[in-house]
Amino acid sequence: QFNDISKSRIEQSLTTTAIQIFGFKAGSIALILGQIFGQGAGLIRLLRIGPFVLLKHKITRKRLFAVAKRYSQFPLFSIWTGLSNSASIQLTPILITMLFSTGAAGVFALAFRFLSIPSAVIGASIGQVFFSEAVEASRQGVLNVLVKKVHLKLVKIAALFGLIVGVYSPDAFQLAFGDNWR
Repeated sequence: QFNDISKSRIEQSLTTTAIQIFGFKAGSIALILGQIFGQGAGLIRLLRIGPFVLLKHKITRKRLFAVAKRYSQFPLFSIWTGLSNSASIQLTPILITMLFSTGAAGVFALAFRFLSIPSAVIGASIGQVFFSEAVEASRQGVLNVLVKKVHLKLVKIAALFGLIVGVYSPDAFQLAFGDNWR
């Protein structure tokens, strides 16, 4: 169900970010509503696919422990990536607040959120597909080929995104947030 899960995460990200960005004049209520409606959008899609009802009957305690044992090394690798990603996102606003002001941190957070919409959508989509294909590639002994292929595609996408942001961001920020943001 990687495709449906990926779509759910995309809907969740888009809904959360859209409400938070376009409702920024409403203040903190937009942050709260964005989070609530974003989670709701993701949940609704997952409830529509319905395999969880079927899976519920196939999961046994014995099978759960067997799977946990088989994939016990996964957290050893993924936890460091998760911590690095969280730190890279969370430390910048904290440092800006310490060095400048909460207003500067808020402006940074809003701009960061606005610029991260496309990468969040693309990242969620590619990540879900990559994980599903990585398992099979690992079994076939060609995981390194898949990683190189995906990495090259991501570099091309990032370069294109960077070019587009460089050219159109002044207009996009002005349109979304007003003349002062240009």
